[in-house]
Amino acid sequence: MADVQQRIRALTNHMDLVYWLFVSALLMLYIVLYAAVPTRFSLWSPYTPAVDEMVQLYQGGRNFAQRGFAVDWFLPDLSTSASQLYHPHLYNHQPPGPQLAIGVLIRSFGENYALIRSVFATIFFIGLICYAHVARTIVQRYALGGQLALFVVAPVTILRLADHPVYSLFPLCAFFPLVAMHRYRESGKRMWLFATAAVVFLSANYLIYGPLIMTLVWWAIGTLLGLLPMDGREFLLMFALVVAGVALHLLQTVLVVGLTMFAKEIWFTLANRATGIPTHEELRALYERLGFVLFGGHQFSPERFKHALWLAFWFPGRFVVVAIFGGLFTIALGSEVWRLKAAGIHASREFVQTAANMGKITAWIGSAIVVPLVMFPAYASDYGLYGTNEFLLAMLVALAVAIAVRFIRQARYPRSTKLVLSVLVIIAMVWIVGVQARAFAALAAAPPDWTVQSPSEEGFAWVAEHLRGKVVMTNVDPIVVGFFTRESAYGGCHRESLASNGADPRRCFVRSFRTNDGAGLPVPRAFVWYAFGQAFCRGDECVTRAEIAEKYPTLFSTPRMAVFDLGPTGRPLR
Repeated sequence: MADVQQRIRALTNHMDLVYWLFVSALLMLYIVLYAAVPTRFSLWSPYTPAVDEMVQLYQGGRNFAQRGFAVDWFLPDLSTSASQLYHPHLYNHQPPGPQLAIGVLIRSFGENYALIRSVFATIFFIGLICYAHVARTIVQRYALGGQLALFVVAPVTILRLADHPVYSLFPLCAFFPLVAMHRYRESGKRMWLFATAAVVFLSANYLIYGPLIMTLVWWAIGTLLGLLPMDGREFLLMFALVVAGVALHLLQTVLVVGLTMFAKEIWFTLANRATGIPTHEELRALYERLGFVLFGGHQFSPERFKHALWLAFWFPGRFVVVAIFGGLFTIALGSEVWRLKAAGIHASREFVQTAANMGKITAWIGSAIVVPLVMFPAYASDYGLYGTNEFLLAMLVALAVAIAVRFIRQARYPRSTKLVLSVLVIIAMVWIVGVQARAFAALAAAPPDWTVQSPSEEGFAWVAEHLRGKVVMTNVDPIVVGFFTRESAYGGCHRESLASNGADPRRCFVRSFRTNDGAGLPVPRAFVWYAFGQAFCRGDECVTRAEIAEKYPTLFSTPRMAVFDLGPTGRPLR
């Protein structure tokens, strides 16, 4: 008997090693796919869905490096103006961690954004190892191979998050504390407890609040259900550190504008993100008074919110995999009903336990994803969770497969029934492999038309060379253009701002600088129309490049960018 157990243990260790080798090969593949990007795409990845988010982060980091870190109580200044008269233009709605980190890296390496992005990507890949370790720990109570959950996350999601400074720390922040806590409980070494506390506090000052809330709910319910390697006291420590980090961020705004204006500002922000009210004009009036960045208000739409919920539960091969597991459950339930009718045997312990386990983990992971979306439905309709939810869904799929395999092995069903159930599980796994293999093949091929090109191909190299130091208007986020011109910019400029009697930047949606009544508004000299990015409009509201070309001469043009001459400058606008 001892010899048999030793052989089983050895086989288990060998299989676990094989799974880790597969994960290592997968990580190497991702590193190879990523490594080819920064050399050509110096500022962003070709799969970056939001160029505006990237340059906003770079602009905040640039201002930290140039103006100092503590000058505005560590809040990022996103003003692109060359004049200090239009600084600071502060952003306070999310933690300042990403901009602070970029500022430190710019101080260290200069504006070498390819190198800076590689630093964040390295941290991301370390976080993936932590994720695989946590998935293995959670799944191993049912079966081996939990670390293979990493394979279920969409490849394009991996590459997007690796190259986005806001999200590249998510795997480390969400899963390293569990690895460290597990090590602490095994070894008793306090350094692991201190490491946990440090990373959790970092998370609260770094992660944007959607993924942070999702992670906190996942930790809480997982601890309550005994599915995570920590107890209630340890979770309360982590919860207290998150609350302290969030409170520290809120204190920054209090120190800048005072308690009264802070209370009004946070009420406006929370109300708008939850319900879409106050309106944009009300938000704009308050933010201009405070000198804060306005990226636009949110409008709640039940249809768009339902769509956001639908997308939040997407994973590769979702329809087929859900259908197969639904069929597996139906067959098992039918077998239990037949046994009850034919022999009067009640539902088997294995079936009841399996159904309970699946319900428990589905509620656990589903609740973690839904809670942040329900808390801010108007905001969630616009941004969602940016793919961070896929890590939890991948773990759910891995758990579902492990639980199903264990059930099939233990169930007292006829061999033919167990064979059918086994075939269904195999089909589900093969389907996921096929979907992911096609996704990898697509990434290895030439990028599709919708992907972002390099800055020079997009036209920004021309803008940086020919419009540097000039005030511009643009249809997209003004920082997208102002980052390259290193001067004030107006954004979200559409038909109302381009009347027949000349351009009127006061009718633009947002600005990349703080207004200054004494200095007036800078006068724009050019209009940069760009096809990608937040345009602060929908449908027919958006101005087209053809409309602008009818009124103003074209200075420069690419397939997705056009620059128009707005004519000679006049006196500052008042």
